[in-house]
This record gives sequence, structure tokens and C-alpha cells, in this order.
Amino acid sequence: MKKPLLLLALAALPFLCLAQSKAINEFYNKYSQDEHFLDIKLSGGLLNLVASQTDDEGDKQVIRKITALRALVLEEGQMVNKEDYAKLLQGAKADSFEELIKVRDGGDHVEVLIREKGNAISHILLLVNGEDSFVLLSLEGLLQFSDLNDINIDVKGADFLRKLPEHRKRRKA
Repeated sequence: MKKPLLLLALAALPFLCLAQSKAINEFYNKYSQDEHFLDIKLSGGLLNLVASQTDDEGDKQVIRKITALRALVLEEGQMVNKEDYAKLLQGAKADSFEELIKVRDGGDHVEVLIREKGNAISHILLLVNGEDSFVLLSLEGLLQFSDLNDINIDVKGADFLRKLPEHRKRRKA
């Protein structure tokens, strides 16, 4: 009796470990192979190395809370298909992501979505869809809402994170 339960648990393990939503993974898989896109992946030890090289103690604390960072950047070339972008947003929202910020700045559309686990933010998705550029930044970890102000990433649109209030005002159900 124990053997079938163990096999079932082992078979389900890969599905439990998938942190990113299906829509985000599909989007990355489609566009990361395009030669016009820059695909950056950082996790574990490399993030710890970055934290150890940072002089600012606040930056170190935030970086240590991040378990994975992935960016997909396009500065020129064929832009992201509108249907793919809409499918990405719809899929993220269906996978418990909540819209935190939505800003139109000239021709750029900036959106920040978060997924929460308890009182912590487990996943941040920053999207910048412009006339001539595109950024998809995905941060995973266990961050507090106040940590968003301390994220200093030199990516177009990330400056909107520094403009957030220190604490989140929760809506009453």
C-alpha cells in the first residue's frame, strides 16, 4: 500500500515544483529562442554572489529574498504579437496574479502583477510593452510589500516599483 502512494507522490512532484504559471512558461518558450530577444536567468548561488558584491545593506536583504530572476528583453526587432501578450496577461491573472500597477507612459504600457502566498509576495511580474521595446521581468521569492521599493534593477519600467507605498492597503471583501 505504501509503494503506490510513494510512486504517486513522486509522479506529482514535478507539477508541485513549477513556480511559474503555464502562460508565463509558454511565453518564455516562444520568445526566448528569438535572436532579437535577450533572455537572462539568475537563481540560487548567482543571486547570492550578486548580494555579496553589493555594498548597500538594503539591496543585500532584498536580493537574498529573491530565489529566481528571469528577464526577457527586446530593444529592437519584431515586437511581441498582441495576441500572445493578451494571452500572457489573461493566463497570469487566471493563475492568481493580481494587477498592482498599470501605467501608460507615452507609447509604453507598464504593468506590474503580483502573486501572494500568505502575507508575502511570492512572484512579481513586470511587463513593459512599448512601441519599440519589450521587457518581461519575473522575480520569485518571498518578499514583503515594502521590499518592492528597494528593488533596484536597471530595466525599463522598474522605476515604477520604487514609487509604491511602503504598505499594501488590502481591499475588504
